[in-house]
Amino acid sequence: MSVVPDVMSGTEVNMTWQAPAGSVDLYKLTLTSGLDSSTVTETGTNFLFVGLATGTEYGLRLQSQAGPVVSAPVETTFITSECSASLFG
Repeated sequence: MSVVPDVMSGTEVNMTWQAPAGSVDLYKLTLTSGLDSSTVTETGTNFLFVGLATGTEYGLRLQSQAGPVVSAPVETTFITSECSASLFG
């Protein structure tokens, strides 16, 4: 399983991943920045994080779960853009 961040703007990032072989009940995504962290669950293979701080480095940990069995984590990092608004519009 791998996870790919797509930084949409300074405040949004869309995470996508491939489902592993076998059945999966849910995915657990933990987003961290400094000492702050937030965990969400998802049943699909993408999730849009919104309300992020611009120009900030984040870490993401993804795990799949089938019943009581939890996968080893897959981790990635990304940096949001510095500017969230278009200068031309």
